[in-house]
Amino acid sequence: MKLFGLKCLQIFFFALLFANSTFSKETDSRCSDEIYDAVGRHLKIAAFAPRNQNGIVVSESCKSWPYKNNLVLAAFAYDTGVEYEKSLFVVVLDKQNLRVISSYKDVIGEDAITEVGETSLRIDTGKFQLSKDARAFGLRFTNSSRGPSCGDGASWDTLTLFAQEKKKLRPVLRMDMQNQKALSGCIGSATGHDIWEYGKKVISIEKTMSNGFADLLITETITVHSNTDDIPNDINTRARIHRSLAKYNGREYIEYLR
Repeated sequence: MKLFGLKCLQIFFFALLFANSTFSKETDSRCSDEIYDAVGRHLKIAAFAPRNQNGIVVSESCKSWPYKNNLVLAAFAYDTGVEYEKSLFVVVLDKQNLRVISSYKDVIGEDAITEVGETSLRIDTGKFQLSKDARAFGLRFTNSSRGPSCGDGASWDTLTLFAQEKKKLRPVLRMDMQNQKALSGCIGSATGHDIWEYGKKVISIEKTMSNGFADLLITETITVHSNTDDIPNDINTRARIHRSLAKYNGREYIEYLR
C-alpha cells in the first residue's frame, strides 16, 4: 500500500505517536485502594501507592478475569530505588478477600530507548485457552520512551502470556506485537524520503498441541508506507501476510516459520 504526500506524512507521524503512546485509560481499570493495600502488605512495602500519592508505583493495571469471575488480575511496576530498572509484580487475587492466589516478580530494565510510563501496563484477558484446564492471561507493555530520532526500527506492545501453576505465575510467551522497520531513510525524522514497513501481529489458538499446550498461530499483517513519491523499484510496497507457528516446548513457546 502506497501512501504519499501530506496524507502520508500525517500517517507517518501518527504511526510514530502510536508507537510511543500509552493505551487509553478507558481500556484499563485503575486499581482500587484496597488492592494497593493488599499487595503492599504481601510485598511488605509501606509506600506501595501511586506516585501522585507519594508512593513508589509508576504503572498499574487491574482487571476482573472473565474466565473466573471470583478472581482479579493485577500488575504493578514500581520503583525500589535501583537505577535503570523498575520492579514488576503480576498477581492473581481472590476478589472477595483480596488474598494472593498466585504471583510473579521480575524487573524491567530501562535505558535510553526503554522507559516505564504511567500507563505502560495493560492486562489482556483474551481467550488464551492453552489446554482444557489451562487458561493464560496476558500482560502488555508499552514503552514510554521517545526512542531514537532516526532509528532503523522499533518494536512495542510487548505481550507476555502467564500460565498459573499453583502459587506461581509462569511466563510462557513473550512477543512484540507491533513493529516498524526502515526500508529507506529512518524512523522518526520525517526527512521527506523515508520508507518504512509496519507490522501488527495477532494470536489465534490452533487445534494441534505440543507438550500439553495448544499451538499458537501468529499472523502478522505487514504494510509499507512512505512520505515520498520516489520509491525505488526494488522495494516491495505491496501489503503481505506473514504466518508462523509457536509451539510449547515444556517451558515456553518457540516461534517457527511456516
